[in-house]
This record gives sequence, C-alpha cells and structure tokens, in this order.
Amino acid sequence: MGQRKQIGHGLLFLLALLLLLVPAWGAEYDYREGMDSFLAEEEGELLDKVPEEARGLLDRLGLEGISGTVEGLTPRLLFRAVWESILEQLRAPVRLLVSLVGILVLCAMLESFGAAFSAGGADAVLGVVITVFISSIIIDPIVSCIVDAREVIRDFATFILSFIPVFAGVVTASGQPMTGTAYNLLVFWMCQMTAQLVTAVFLPLLSAYLALSVVSVVCPKLELGGFIGGIKTFVTWSLGLILTVFIGLMSIQSVVASSGDSVAVKTTKFFIGSMIPVVGGALSDLFVAAQGCIQLVKGTLGAFGIVVTAFTFLPVLLRCGVWYVTIGLGRVVSELFHLPQITKLLRALSSTLGIILAVLLYDALLVIISTTLLIVTFRGG
Repeated sequence: MGQRKQIGHGLLFLLALLLLLVPAWGAEYDYREGMDSFLAEEEGELLDKVPEEARGLLDRLGLEGISGTVEGLTPRLLFRAVWESILEQLRAPVRLLVSLVGILVLCAMLESFGAAFSAGGADAVLGVVITVFISSIIIDPIVSCIVDAREVIRDFATFILSFIPVFAGVVTASGQPMTGTAYNLLVFWMCQMTAQLVTAVFLPLLSAYLALSVVSVVCPKLELGGFIGGIKTFVTWSLGLILTVFIGLMSIQSVVASSGDSVAVKTTKFFIGSMIPVVGGALSDLFVAAQGCIQLVKGTLGAFGIVVTAFTFLPVLLRCGVWYVTIGLGRVVSELFHLPQITKLLRALSSTLGIILAVLLYDALLVIISTTLLIVTFRGG
C-alpha cells in the first residue's frame, strides 16, 4: 500500500512538473514575437539616427522601417536611386564643363596666334591670369565636396554610435557572444577613430593639398611638387594600410570567435538535451528554433545597417564622381589642345577629388565589410 502511494506521489509530481513546463514551452515558441518587439523598440532610436542623406533616399524610394527597407529594396529601386542621384548632380558639372571647354578653345586660339604661356613677358602674365581664373571656377565645387564629405562622415559616426551596440547585442543573443563582443569593441573603436582621423587630419591635409597644387601651377619656380606628392602618398597609403589591417583583424577575429561560439552552442544543446529529464530533447530543439529566429533578426538588422551605410555615402560619392569625370574630360580637352599648364592644373584638381572618393569609400567599406563578415561567418547551431 505504501509503495503504491509513493508511486502515485511520483506520478503527481511528474504531472505537475510537465504542467509547469508547458507555459515555458509556449514562451519559447513566442520568442520570435519577442524579438520582433525588441526590433520595434530599437527601430525608433535607429531611424532617428539615420543620416539625412540616407533618410532622403529611403523616403524617396518609399522604404520605411527596418524590415520594410530590407525586404522592399530591389535592384530596380537601387538603380533608380543611383540614376536619380546622378541626374540631380549633372546640371552644375555640365554647365562648368561647357564653360571650361570654351576657355580652353580660346586658349588654343591664342596659342595658334603665337601667344604661348611659356614665352615670358605679357604672354606669361596672361597664362597666369587664365590659370587663376580656371582655378576660381573649379575650386568652389571641390571645396564643397570636401565640406560635404566631412559632414557625412560626422553624421555617419552618430548613426554608428547607436547601430553597433544594438547589432552586437543581437549577435550575442544569437549564440555568438565572442563574435558580438569583438565586433562591438573593434568596429566601434575603428569607426570613431576613423571619424576623428578623417575630419581632423586627412581632410585638412586634403585642403592644403588642393591649395598647394594651384600655387605650384601658378608659381612653378617654388618647386612644391615633392611636398604635394608626399601629402597625397601619406593620405592614400594611410587609408590603405588602416583598411588592410582592420580587414585582417576582423577576419581573424570572426574565424576564431565563430569557432568558439560554435563550441559554446553545441555544448549548450548537449547540456539541455542530457541534463533535463523527459523534455530535454524538445527543449534542445526549441533552443535551435529560437536561435534561428534570432539569426533572422540579426540578418535583417545587419542588412539594414549596410543599406543605411550605402545610402549615406551614395549621394556624396556620386557628386564627387560626377565632378571627377567632368574635370577629367576637361583635362582630356586640354591635352588635345596642347595646353600643358592648364593640363597640370586640371590633373591636380582631379587628383584631389580622387582622394576624397578614396576617403569616403574607406569609411563606408569599414562598416559594410565588417557587418557582412558577421552575417555570413556563423557556423554555430
């Protein structure tokens, strides 16, 4: 009789335990709903920090919210955004190119009448005047590109302050604590250091490079070519070195951390399946399902960060690119008319825009590459 009573108590205890596990099981199945709620809470803060350039493009394309931006962006919409941005930027460069070609034709006519810029005397003075005049009409848009680059990088740094901790938190919750920690520390530090380095060092050096380039063309006897070339070499090699080191560190961190996270996830599944009696296997499957939901959230949030990064830099990149092509075409016309002094000037101005493009691409690729690595390198569950 006592033995039957003990068996009955045991069965009642097991039944109560199963009843207690039912709400927890249901909560696990609602995990994706909880993550959607988390995204909704973070969405407002992230959208408020989206830079103005990216927000304008997203509104123009009718993309709203994090999920709506990722799911609604198609190659057709992306091509439309690029094409509309190019059309917006074409008016001023085309007008300047027409004026520049007119000036070059006039210079070629003077050259054909024997008024060579290098002949000395009045002709040399005329050459200096024409060179300064061409500089005055081209430098203003180049300076505007430098200012726009500084503002975009500064605004993007503000967005990164909000995006990286949120994304790193989702990465950690998805079963990648080592990867999330490495991303949070390394990328956050690199982005802030880059913003300070670009705005405080590279862009001022670029302004000096632009001014000295014009002076070296107007006053060739100063022999500033070596110093100007040193500035260009320092900026370009610094950007390339920093980006190479960062990608290398991020790749190594991702591989090592991903391996550690994979071991941690498999160990957790093993303990859940073996240490919890009766329902351990079911809870282990639920753990994998919950991980899959968080992986989906991680991919969506990471893709949103990449889209915002691309749309933040896209208008400025296209603006600088259009001016780069415009001045390049002017340089080709100058070479055809055999005007070496003006050709040298246009080559220096074109080189300045090329460095601006390199700085912008460097800052954008820093986030795009690191975020993409985090999305694709998980080998855990």
